[in-house]
Amino acid sequence: MQKMLLIVAMSITSYSFAITTEEVHQNLGELNNKIYKMNSELSKQHNQQKNLGNALKYSDKAIAQSSILLNQLKQQKNLELTHLHEIKSSLTTLQQNLQTTKTQTNKLIGQLYQQIEQIKTNQQTSIINDNSINNRKKVYLTAILTHQQQQLMTIESKVEQLSNLNQEIESQIQQLDTKLFQAKTEQSKLQTLKQQQLNQAQNIQQNIQTKRDKLQLFKQQQANLNQLMIQINAQANNIKHAASAEQNEAHSENSSLQSNHGKKIPLAANTQFTNPIDAPIALGYGKLRDNVANKGILYKYVENAPIRAVGNGKIVYNGVLSGFGTVVIIDHGNSYLSIYSGVVANRKVNTSVELGEIIASTGNNSNQPLGGFYFEMRHLGKPIDPTNLFSAV
Repeated sequence: MQKMLLIVAMSITSYSFAITTEEVHQNLGELNNKIYKMNSELSKQHNQQKNLGNALKYSDKAIAQSSILLNQLKQQKNLELTHLHEIKSSLTTLQQNLQTTKTQTNKLIGQLYQQIEQIKTNQQTSIINDNSINNRKKVYLTAILTHQQQQLMTIESKVEQLSNLNQEIESQIQQLDTKLFQAKTEQSKLQTLKQQQLNQAQNIQQNIQTKRDKLQLFKQQQANLNQLMIQINAQANNIKHAASAEQNEAHSENSSLQSNHGKKIPLAANTQFTNPIDAPIALGYGKLRDNVANKGILYKYVENAPIRAVGNGKIVYNGVLSGFGTVVIIDHGNSYLSIYSGVVANRKVNTSVELGEIIASTGNNSNQPLGGFYFEMRHLGKPIDPTNLFSAV
């Protein structure tokens, strides 16, 4: 009878490991999807980084060209300013000469007119008239007067030309100032754009590094789950071999036990289940979490709160499961399993527990990946609503 009980216990334990294997498979599938999505996101980020790199090269080229244009405009403005300075200096000198020449010409004209009038008077009053001499004097004086007037007109023409050239150069300098302002504004915009692109490139690089870290974490979790799968399968195979050997030994000793071999111990009529923790519910059974129906109950975070076994049974698993933290599984018999996730366990595997016995605590946020204490109840490997069992007590 004791050997038969041992065989039944091994069968229950093997069943619990099969359930854990299913969980691992599910987590592996989720991790594979996360890794695929993360690789896709990384690929997009790398493309953005490449495009941004090309944009930065274009910005550098545009800034370099704008700098060349600015230097050319500055050099041209400096030349125009030098030319303008020379013209202004020449214009000042020429205006002074013009004023002096005007003064001299006006004085000379007055003198010439007086001499000419004197010649006319002398011709009228002189007894002896030498018209040839007087005429030569008049022609000479008239020539001097004409020459002086032409010289004055030449200077005035040069002054007018220089004045016009001065205005033209001043206008060109104003245009250069406008172009310089536009070029500086454009260069400032290009530099602002480049800084924005640099900031964006830095953000993309940070995002890439963050995603690489997450991808590395996912891959490590994947490796851990694969290792856990290997361990669980090995333990399950060992249990099956032990059960088979025990079965053969029992068969050889007492053939009457064969009819009862493999039957599971049913729950006693007075078997009860109770709530595992005194804490508010954050997400109830069947509620959506990330568009997926919740298979258990997520209780709100309560620091170092005691967690109790929901019923009599035996701890068949105590270990870390990626995405769930430390997980404890209790086999209550009759195909009932209770799962406690994100806990700090204080009971070992193969330890028998009683209804309401403290098996773990909530600890703190660091050991609760889901943001609180997560609990599942399963029957025949399928999740069930635990509150139905609790309310039936």
